Amino acid sequence: MGATNYVPLSCRNGMRRFRILQLMLVLSCSAMLGLAIVHIRRLGGRPAVPAFARAGPRAGDGPAHVYNNTLHRPGTEGAVEAQFDFGSPCSRFPNTDGVLLVMKTGASESYDKLPAHLLTSLQCLPDFLLFSDLEQQMGKYHLHDVLDGVADTVKSANKEFALYEAQLSCPVSQKQCTKDLEGAWNLDKYKFINMLVRTWAMRPGRKWYVFAEADSYVFWPNLMLWLRTRAEPDADVYVGNVALANGFPFAHGGSGYVISGQLVKRVVESIPGLATKYDAAAPATCCGDVLMGKALAEVGVTVRHALPMFNGERTNTLPFGEGHWCEPILTLHHMDAEQVGLAWQFEQTRTKTSPIQIRDLYHQFFAPNLVPTRDAWDNLSQDVCYIAPDTKSQDEADQDFKAVQKNQPAKTPVERDAHTSPAACAAVCEAAGLDVPERDWAARTTDDARAELLAELYGAKSAAHDESAAAFHKNRRCFQWRHHRGVCCTAESFKLGRPRRGDDKGGGPWTSGWFVRGINDWIKAKGECDVRWQEPE
Repeated sequence: MGATNYVPLSCRNGMRRFRILQLMLVLSCSAMLGLAIVHIRRLGGRPAVPAFARAGPRAGDGPAHVYNNTLHRPGTEGAVEAQFDFGSPCSRFPNTDGVLLVMKTGASESYDKLPAHLLTSLQCLPDFLLFSDLEQQMGKYHLHDVLDGVADTVKSANKEFALYEAQLSCPVSQKQCTKDLEGAWNLDKYKFINMLVRTWAMRPGRKWYVFAEADSYVFWPNLMLWLRTRAEPDADVYVGNVALANGFPFAHGGSGYVISGQLVKRVVESIPGLATKYDAAAPATCCGDVLMGKALAEVGVTVRHALPMFNGERTNTLPFGEGHWCEPILTLHHMDAEQVGLAWQFEQTRTKTSPIQIRDLYHQFFAPNLVPTRDAWDNLSQDVCYIAPDTKSQDEADQDFKAVQKNQPAKTPVERDAHTSPAACAAVCEAAGLDVPERDWAARTTDDARAELLAELYGAKSAAHDESAAAFHKNRRCFQWRHHRGVCCTAESFKLGRPRRGDDKGGGPWTSGWFVRGINDWIKAKGECDVRWQEPE
């Protein structure tokens, strides 16, 4: 028994040293903890966060789904909230019962365009259909191959289906397989009628079918308000932004269009072999949206025009002005992924609850960027052009510019100089509506002197105490200008436009400008306005 309780001296000494080390460790940890508590108290009860960890809201600033709203900047403070709360992204989204979105894309573009929609408005739709020219899976979303039922005889007879076959046999990403292949545009026209037939087979009985492209943007609150209060679900409705093909009217596909469920049912069920019939007609027809119009015309329905609500422009090419101001916006086209995200962010964070009017897009996306002049820029001015009358200038000018040029005898003294420089071009809009004495104009030989003259005349006309001043501003029809290679063009609306640093002819810079004072005075004269719904015609 005694032997079992015996501990050698060397072991007893080791245990003492171990206990001393334990005590020292406890004391050190306690001291470090105390220092940390003191430091936290100095920071107001909040631990320091390294700079790299501050990408979003800092600890204690609020929910992790609340961020600074990047659309909130000088000039837009009253239009959008300062913060973007995406914790409940569908809280402002309308009820879409009875309405189905049908979105069309292609395998060569689907991964470029669809994710932006899936991250924004499509997450709030309870149901929708995605049609393409290849069956694909994008996360939890399925893309249906709408061309898999096209007859082999049609595929073998039309070279655009070489792209389709290349997509089907591609063992890697579609980008790698098809980047050098042509045919996507011609292949696209076979999708429309097949999409219509497949939609009715997969989702019959809806009141409304909304058709859009992968680069379309739908303003769902506006669209649903229009469908619920102003459209006729029990009628044969085919409505959109009307375009013409050899005089035949149809709804432009990129602008989006709406077909009532009753009409979809009638066209699909009353035309035998609808898809087969129009697959055969596709090679001789330019576009799929034309084929859609022809199929609906076959049952006696003509498209109804609802521009600018259904719109083929994007935010930076919208022509703001008379007819594009008080009207509500339902769709836009040619929207890239970033623009889709910004439009959604605007809808999510705007302070007003009334329908979005076109003027709201101006104040959000254009007004903060409005400047008198931009170099290497094309603001798309081309309503009236001014070209020197000599033979060389006329021969070198683009035909599109010559088609809208003002004849030399009809030009004012200001307009006769417009082609000579960007400053002379800008003077055309500054002089619009003014009586500029030719003698006074000729006496001023510098750009600054002429600009000063026009500013004086403009100020005098604006200061009139009768109704003429308001009429002068409200009736303005020259808002912006563009100068390129000796050609000056002006516009009756105002657009932001896009960068442009040259052309295929390699000649001359593009310079664009806006008559900022005239634009602001027109907006002021226009004043507040109620939503002006367009009656489709």
